[in-house]
Amino acid sequence: LFRSSRDKVVSAMLPIVKGRTVLGYVLCDINVQKFGEIFKSLSLGSGGFVYMVDQEGHVIFHPDSDRIGTKIDEDLLASLSGGDAGYFRSMQPDGDKLIMYSQSKVTGWVLVGDIPYAAITSAANRNRTITYSIIALSILLIVAIAMMISRQLTKPIKLLIDRMKKVQTHDLQSRNVDYGTGEIALIGERFESMLFEINKLIQEVYISKLRQREAEFKELQNRINPHFLYNTLQLVKAEAVLGRPHEVSSLVTTLGDLLRYPMYGKDEQVQLRQEIDYVAQYIHIYQRRFRGKFEYRCEADPEAMDVCVPKLTLQPIVENAIIHGFEDMKSGGLLEIVIQRSLQRIHVIVRDNGKGIEAVRLAQLNDKLRRIASDDGSAVVYGERYGRMPEEDRFLTDNAEQRSGIGVVNVAQRLRLKFGNKCTMSIRSKDGEFTEVWVSIPYIPAASNDAGHPDKGGNAAC
Repeated sequence: LFRSSRDKVVSAMLPIVKGRTVLGYVLCDINVQKFGEIFKSLSLGSGGFVYMVDQEGHVIFHPDSDRIGTKIDEDLLASLSGGDAGYFRSMQPDGDKLIMYSQSKVTGWVLVGDIPYAAITSAANRNRTITYSIIALSILLIVAIAMMISRQLTKPIKLLIDRMKKVQTHDLQSRNVDYGTGEIALIGERFESMLFEINKLIQEVYISKLRQREAEFKELQNRINPHFLYNTLQLVKAEAVLGRPHEVSSLVTTLGDLLRYPMYGKDEQVQLRQEIDYVAQYIHIYQRRFRGKFEYRCEADPEAMDVCVPKLTLQPIVENAIIHGFEDMKSGGLLEIVIQRSLQRIHVIVRDNGKGIEAVRLAQLNDKLRRIASDDGSAVVYGERYGRMPEEDRFLTDNAEQRSGIGVVNVAQRLRLKFGNKCTMSIRSKDGEFTEVWVSIPYIPAASNDAGHPDKGGNAAC
């Protein structure tokens, strides 16, 4: 390598040989700048460059002019001497590099390409990033499309399942639900149509049962225990024979009121004070019939007397106390009716000091009343009880042998129909000592008006 005052040149001296005789030498000077122009056109990527070394490892050309004339590393030189051309990976302090080389057969010089591995992999990394991004976006797009399709397919099924769950909670109302199209929509439409028909049938059955109950109750209202009526007429006859016209008149008037009360008026609801007056007349006839057998007391809170109750709510309870409680007594009986108001509740207690009820039968009776107060018991009115009754049912309803009137079960049923689950009824008793029937209902006073105010001779409307 020679340096002139203006340009750097590379001198190559080649022998002129004839046979085995060297005739002379040819000296060629090559401008280093020309190497730069030639190698500049070669693109080896970012950070890559081309340089040239001779057989001894001296740098003939390098983009960095300060490296020209220096000697390369011996390990690198040894790798470059491995053949006429090739490539290998060189681990260097400034990073791994891909070395490509080719040796000239004429001069023996080696053309070396130096490319950083980072420059090679950067493009691959960019492509890989782009590829991964495209794959990720494609997956997200596929998932989104799949979810949309799945939602469209499963939405009608979920709607149908939700409707079925509501039906399980006794919501049988049919609705205009958009189930989409296809087989599921057809099933949904048939399901809603089925609910409509079921609800229609339930309403028809409910109205039929309600009318049946109303007819049964009216029949019971219009029916007076023939045994009670016979005994009362016998009592009237006895008073007439004894020449007591005032007693006869009183008994006939009282009996007339008793006969007229269930049939009087169109309303099945009356004020509690009317029930108390009716029961007092009923008890009066029994006291006249069984003189000295029992006494009657009534303690009533005036604020509770205007509450509305179904007709003949207390009479069956009182009749049971007289017939069953005082059955074996000759005297000393006590029948009490206590009416109390506690906030928005009315408590009615009918108590007698009669023979009481055995513990086993008492548990059976209260169980029946609890079933009546629940949804399960609301259907047990008279439909199941028209036939032959078990012995324990005789306290709860009427029968030919013991003649207990309309029956406590009917009272519980009618209270349930009027007040729903806001009313309770229970029996407390101790065998041989007492019996108490407890009725608790919400305080719903009658609507007062001028035509029916108690102070004006009438009754407030229920």
